[in-house]
Amino acid sequence: MTHRFQAAVVGMGPAGMAAAIELARAGVKIALIDQAPLPGGQVYRQPPGEFSMPPGLAPSRHNIGHALRRELAQAGSSLTFLNGAVVWGAFSPGTLSVHQTGRNYEVSYEKLVICEGAQERIIPCPGWTLPGVISLGGLQKMITTQGIAPRGRVLLAGSGPLLIGTAAAVVGAGASLVGVYEAVSFTSLMSLGLGMMAWPRLLPESFSYMSELIFKGVKVHFNWGLKTLSGDDRVREATLVRLDGSGAPIPGSERIVPVDVVGIGSGLQPHVRLARLIGCRTEYDPDRRYFAPVTDTWGQSSQTGVYIAGDGGGVGGADWSEVQGRISGLHASWSLNRMGCDQLGSFSSRWLRSKRRLQAYVNALHRVFTPKDGHYSSITPETVICRCEAVRAGDLMARMKMGEQDLTALKPSRLAMGPCQGRGCEGIATEMLRLHDVPRENLKALHLRPPIIPMPLSAFSKHTERVSGSRS
Repeated sequence: MTHRFQAAVVGMGPAGMAAAIELARAGVKIALIDQAPLPGGQVYRQPPGEFSMPPGLAPSRHNIGHALRRELAQAGSSLTFLNGAVVWGAFSPGTLSVHQTGRNYEVSYEKLVICEGAQERIIPCPGWTLPGVISLGGLQKMITTQGIAPRGRVLLAGSGPLLIGTAAAVVGAGASLVGVYEAVSFTSLMSLGLGMMAWPRLLPESFSYMSELIFKGVKVHFNWGLKTLSGDDRVREATLVRLDGSGAPIPGSERIVPVDVVGIGSGLQPHVRLARLIGCRTEYDPDRRYFAPVTDTWGQSSQTGVYIAGDGGGVGGADWSEVQGRISGLHASWSLNRMGCDQLGSFSSRWLRSKRRLQAYVNALHRVFTPKDGHYSSITPETVICRCEAVRAGDLMARMKMGEQDLTALKPSRLAMGPCQGRGCEGIATEMLRLHDVPRENLKALHLRPPIIPMPLSAFSKHTERVSGSRS
């Protein structure tokens, strides 16, 4: 017996929830799939039910998340939640291979909305693999959803919107924050305010983070970057260096700070794994320094019936993701004949206007936080690039000097051959190629193979089942 959904939405963050709401409102039978147990994604992630968490630092942002979850809860019986489920493959058009609670099965769909979200961009430096070094997002998640405050002297370094938010979370949790080092200038950071003016609800969130730091007496150092991290069984010292206008270190300006925990991160980039596996076209964006899928105004990809919404289609934040999800969900409903052209135009006009207003902020976000060439000066020949396979920068540099000019040609070094298939190292190696004057047309993403996430062998030991929300 074959069962089939009319639409599947992968991801329960702002984009996925918004797309599912619009599809369900149109009466479309949909599956909402996510590895998390509850809707929310990274921004609106809900702590385990047994946890009692204090109010967040940005109540306006949390209120938006609560409202979105309430709207999703009222979507009705046309929505099927597949919680705690991971999509690991797609072997034929219109089907996804899903693993959930020890079972492997297929989900069939007519329309697919992929909302994979973003992943952190890390620019490595010597010592970044030491215990005690953690990404900014990981540190923030540890505090805000698990209630675990880092112990000892905490230092944060890098760039991007997560830096200030994580700093506020660290001091709000009562941890000892010994320094916040932002790679961009104060003037550049303040220019974001102009973009926020077009979308005022961003302002209270930013103010709440900055006021927390000011109240606790935390100073943010601008135009500073990490040079090295050192230690024995864990990180013990961070060497910081002042940066010039190109992001390059200024010789003689080094500063050594004793540390116990270091949070690092240089902004966000699209998490484009499932979209690439399905065959959606992606291109390297030279202005934003990442691979992004090619989509139209509605979020339609190069694959018929497949939409990409939210940060997975181009990083822009929670509000941007929700707007993109609404637009894709409405268009997918129209393409399933659940509404006419007049209804599509009427329902989508609000969200298309919001998208145009948000565009100014998104453009400013990338103009300020996209890494400059000099920021990669922290990479030395001994710096680990691929953590899975312990591939060092010198291994890749040697191959580039031999004439290798694309990611695939670098794979004999074992680059991206580990469990994550390049999730961590692909972007770093791409920037190394670009800085080595490799032509832009050679900057192409790696080919992915299922499973796109690490899977236990036990997941493949049982017969595959087929599930869905309606009988055909």
